[in-house]
Amino acid sequence: MLDNENFVEKMMMRLVIDQFRTKRKIPLTASTTKRINHLLVKEYMNEYHGFAA
Repeated sequence: MLDNENFVEKMMMRLVIDQFRTKRKIPLTASTTKRINHLLVKEYMNEYHGFAA
C-alpha cells in the first residue's frame, strides 16, 4: 500500500481534513491542508523507505 504514493496522499488528505476541520474545529484553507498533507506523507514515505528523520 505504501508503494503507491498517490494512494497514500489521498488517504492522508481525508485524515488531515477529518482531524483538523471536523474533530478539532481548526479552519484550514485548501493550500494549508495540502501543505500539511504533503509534510505528513513525506515523513511517512521517508520512514517506509528507511530514511531517518
